[in-house]
Amino acid sequence: MFGAALRRMRCERGVSLSALSLAVHYSKSYLSRVENGGRQPGPELARACDDALGAGGSLVALLADRGADARRAPLRLPPAPAGFTGRRDALGRLDLLPGSPGEPVPVAVIAGAAGTGKTALALHWAHRDRDRFPDGILFADLGGHSARRAPADPGDVLGGFLRALGVAPEAIPATPADRGARFRSLLEGRRVLVVLDDAADPAQVGPLLPDAPGCAVLVTSRVRLPGLAGGVREIALGPLPRDESAALLRDLLGDRADMTADTVAGTVAGTAVDMAAFAARCWDLPLTLRIAAARVPGRPDARPVPEWDSPAAPWDERSTLEAVLTLAYSSLPGELALTFRLLSLHPGATFCAGSVRALCGTPATGALEALAGAHLLEHAADGRYRLHDLVAEYAATRLSEDDPRATDRARERLADWYLRTARDAARLIAAHRRVVPVPGEVRPPFADYEGAVAWCETEREALLALVREAAGAGRWERAWKLPAALWGFLSVRGHYRDWLEVTEIAVRAAERCGPFAHAWALNDRGTALTVTGRDHARAAEHFSTALRLRREIGDDWGAGQCLGNLGDVLVRMGRPAEAIPHLETLQAFDDPWVKGIGLANLGEAYLELGEPKRAVPVLEAALAFHRRTGNRWLEGVVLNHLGRAHLDLGQPDRAAARLDDALTVHEGIADQWGTATALTLLGQTARDPAASLPAWTRAQAIFESLAAPEAETVGALLAGVRREG
Repeated sequence: MFGAALRRMRCERGVSLSALSLAVHYSKSYLSRVENGGRQPGPELARACDDALGAGGSLVALLADRGADARRAPLRLPPAPAGFTGRRDALGRLDLLPGSPGEPVPVAVIAGAAGTGKTALALHWAHRDRDRFPDGILFADLGGHSARRAPADPGDVLGGFLRALGVAPEAIPATPADRGARFRSLLEGRRVLVVLDDAADPAQVGPLLPDAPGCAVLVTSRVRLPGLAGGVREIALGPLPRDESAALLRDLLGDRADMTADTVAGTVAGTAVDMAAFAARCWDLPLTLRIAAARVPGRPDARPVPEWDSPAAPWDERSTLEAVLTLAYSSLPGELALTFRLLSLHPGATFCAGSVRALCGTPATGALEALAGAHLLEHAADGRYRLHDLVAEYAATRLSEDDPRATDRARERLADWYLRTARDAARLIAAHRRVVPVPGEVRPPFADYEGAVAWCETEREALLALVREAAGAGRWERAWKLPAALWGFLSVRGHYRDWLEVTEIAVRAAERCGPFAHAWALNDRGTALTVTGRDHARAAEHFSTALRLRREIGDDWGAGQCLGNLGDVLVRMGRPAEAIPHLETLQAFDDPWVKGIGLANLGEAYLELGEPKRAVPVLEAALAFHRRTGNRWLEGVVLNHLGRAHLDLGQPDRAAARLDDALTVHEGIADQWGTATALTLLGQTARDPAASLPAWTRAQAIFESLAAPEAETVGALLAGVRREG
C-alpha cells in the first residue's frame, strides 16, 4: 500500500522517479522497487518521500499502519459448515495448535475415509479459531483423490499462496523450490494457518509447509501421510460416535425430530424417531447423515421416506454413500434431479451459477441452493459451489442413464457459454484487437479489465480442460476458437506453458476448419513462439503461411496483423532490414491495432539497425497514437522502446523517465513480460552499477517465472556487477 500511494502521489505531482531520487538520496532502482512492493521502506525514507512530495505526513502514517494492513489478509477459506456438531475429541487435539517459538511448526493431519467429515472438521476449527492467526489463513484444495482432475501441483499452489500474500504476479519465482523459499520468507514473524484439503501423499504436502514459529498447518487426506517434517499430529476420523450422530441428527432435523417413526422409515406408528437407529442406518457418517436428514418430511401426513438397503458390515464409503444418495436422489423433483446429474459434466473444481445456467438451460441459483440445502452440493469461496468427489461420481453414474444426445447438448451449451464469455473477456484484455468470431451473446460476470482477468484466472482450469476436451471429441471449431479467445489473458499473465499447449492444439484443429481459421491459429501460434523465444524460425514460417492464407481470402486486416508479427520476429532474429518494408506498409492501415503494432515494431527495427535517432520520432508518434486510442498494452511496449532509444543516445535521465512511465503502465495491466523488460532497461540507467541490482534481480525473477530466454541475459548482467563488487 505504501508503494502504490508513493507512485500515485509522485505521478499526481508530476515528479519523475529521477527527480525523487535526487531529492531523497536513494537510487531510482531502489525507489522503483519500493513502489512495486518489492522493498518495504524504513521510517527515514518514508519521511524523506513525504517531505519531497509535500504529502503532509500521510506517507509516514501509512507506513505506521502497515502492520495493521498486513493483518487483515489473506483469508482464503471456504464458508464454515452449517450446524457442525460432535468431534469433541478431534477438536480437543486441534486446540493444541499453534506452536511456540523454537518448536517445529505443528502439522495436524486429519485422515479418514470419504464422507467422515474431514473437510468440515478442518473448516469448522479454522473459522472458530481464526483469531489465533491474526496474519491470515491460506486454503488450497489439493484434489489428491479426485476422479475428475489431476492432483494439484505444489508449484501452482505456492503461486496462489504468494499472490494471496501480496506478491505481484510478475514477481512470483519460476521454480517450485524458489516459490517455496519465497513463501517461507514471507511468513517469517507472522501467525498464519495453512489449510491443505484432500492431500494425495507427503510429496504433495512437503513443499507447502512453512517453517515460521507461530504458523500451523492443517491437512486432510484419505490416507495417512508418514514422513512429513515438523511436529506432526495425526487425527484419525471414522464414523461418529453414536451419541454424536444422534446429536447431529437432532440439530439437522430440528422440529422434524418429533415426527413419528412411520413417517421416517415406515416402521411402528405413533413413536418418536429413534435417533440412534436412524444414525445406525447412516453408518454414523456425517455426509450420509446430512443427506438422509434432509429427506425427512416436515409434516406427519407427508410421504414417508423410502427404505434403503443396508450394505453388509463393516461399512465401506462407496456402498454406504450410494445407498443414501439413492435415497436423496429419488426424492428430487425432475428438474432438480436433472441439474444434479448435469453438474457431473462441469470441468471445474468449483463453479458459478452462470455456467450452471448455461449447462442446464434454465435459471440455476434456486436449484443450486436447493441442492446445497439437501447437502448434495457444497458452498465454496466467493459465492461459488463444489461437488464432493464421491457425490460427483454418483451424479455421473445417474447421468449415464440419460439420452446421450441430451447430454451432448448440455456439454455444448456449457462450452458455448465459456467460449462466449472468454471472447467478451478478450474484448477488455486486448482492447482494439479483433476478437475471435463467435455468434451469440452472454451476460459476462465482469465489467472491466480487472474483472475479466480475474474471471479468466478463476476459470483457467475449466477453460484449459474444455480446449483439451473439444480436441479429443473432434469439435474442431471450439478447439481453435477457445485458444484464440484466451490469447490476451495467457499472454499478459505469463501463462506461457498453457499458451504454448493450447495454440498447438488450435493449429491442428484449425487445419480442419478452412483457411480463415488456419491463418488465425497459425498467427496465434507464431506469436506464442515469438514471445516465449521458443522457435523464432518456426514462428516466421507460421506468419508467412498465415499471411499467404489471409491474402488468398481477401482478409486485409488479418494480412496486416501477420505483416506486423512477421516484422517483429524478423527483428528478433537479427534481420531488421528485412522487417522494415513489411512494417512501413502498415502505416496505410486505419485499424488501430494493426497500425499501432506496425509503428511500435518499426521503431524497434530502427533500434536494432543502430539508428536510435530515426527510432525516436517513430516511437513518439506511436506513443501519441496509443494514448489517443487508449491502448495501454501497446503504450507500455512503446515506452520500453523509447527508454532503450534514449539509452542508446546516451540520455539516461530521459530513458529513466520513460521507463518509469512504462513500469506504471505494465504493472497497471499486470503485463509480466513488459514489466521485466522495463526493469531490465531501468537498471541500465543507473550511474552506479550497484544501484542496478534491485531492478535486475526482480527482472530476472520475472523472466525465470515465464521461462523466458531473457532470464539468461539479465543473469549475465547481474553476474558482471557482482564480479566487480
